[in-house]
Amino acid sequence: ILTAQKLKSNCLQIFVKNQRQWKTGGIDEKAIQLWNEARENAKPKIVHVMAHASYLINLASDNPSVREKSISTLRNELKLCLQLGISRYVIHPGSHKGQGCEIGMKHITRGLDTVLSEIDDIMVLLETTAGAGNSMGKTIEEISEMIDASKYPEKLGCCIDTCHLFVSGHELWPAEKIKQLIDNIDDRIGLDKLGCIHLNDSKGKIGSHLDRHEQIAGGYIGIEPFRYIISEKRLQKIPKIIETPKSPDGSLDFDDKNLTLLRKLVG
Repeated sequence: ILTAQKLKSNCLQIFVKNQRQWKTGGIDEKAIQLWNEARENAKPKIVHVMAHASYLINLASDNPSVREKSISTLRNELKLCLQLGISRYVIHPGSHKGQGCEIGMKHITRGLDTVLSEIDDIMVLLETTAGAGNSMGKTIEEISEMIDASKYPEKLGCCIDTCHLFVSGHELWPAEKIKQLIDNIDDRIGLDKLGCIHLNDSKGKIGSHLDRHEQIAGGYIGIEPFRYIISEKRLQKIPKIIETPKSPDGSLDFDDKNLTLLRKLVG
């Protein structure tokens, strides 16, 4: 929250635990108190906080042990979100590991439904993926199928990532292509379920499936698609998060430059 304030941001995305370990601990009551105080006193006001799932979670895995650990970790992370007052949680659908999309879809649905049957007051956002290997969720249609297959579609939504969309083969320019993409999301999922947008340029070319993010306007996507997305009226109230490369010296310089550029594109 303090970093978001330095960057004049009114939304942010965090991990609620170490994103590269299965182990999930609790959150100290004092830490929760400090978090709540910082959020309450933040200027500008923090409108949205998203949590991002741990990278180890794979609900579509061919390994039963991995699937069960994924379900357990998902459950625990959502409980941590509720403790912190976080109502949106972004997760990659997972990789079917060669079993095929149909079986992978069944595993994802089972995993989501197991946890969603126990937890309310949070929307789980399925993120579009770069489409490499056996990863699922590379198209809006696949995300839509996952939501429709669930017993709890009202608890599910979508997060789109510009880099992932681009390298999975979606054209993001000319403007008509982005309009068609947004229309498709509205038709298949509903813009009311588009809970977050990740704004990242791409080190990879279109259709390359290379999940390597780049600075805004510093990669193959270029400036114009971001100008369109940041100014599109239908998307104005949807929180937008950058996951661009960080400054080598650990400073906020790169983040500040990317956010400043995006804000200049508004309108």
